[in-house]
Amino acid sequence: MEALIPEIKQLSDYVSAMQLVTCYDVAGATIFLYDYFLTFGMEVDLVWSFSLEPHESFVYRSAISPIF
Repeated sequence: MEALIPEIKQLSDYVSAMQLVTCYDVAGATIFLYDYFLTFGMEVDLVWSFSLEPHESFVYRSAISPIF
């Protein structure tokens, strides 16, 4: 019986660590989603409504195409 005690403690420590990681994952996802929904309106106004003239579009496409 005493031989199992270290293994049980190790298992308990592992479960506690996994629970802590899960809590941090949930907290991080919550902060990310909160920020996303908080700034989504600004993104639509500032980025999506941006219109380019034909010559500007060519310049931006040629500058971005090497990235992809």
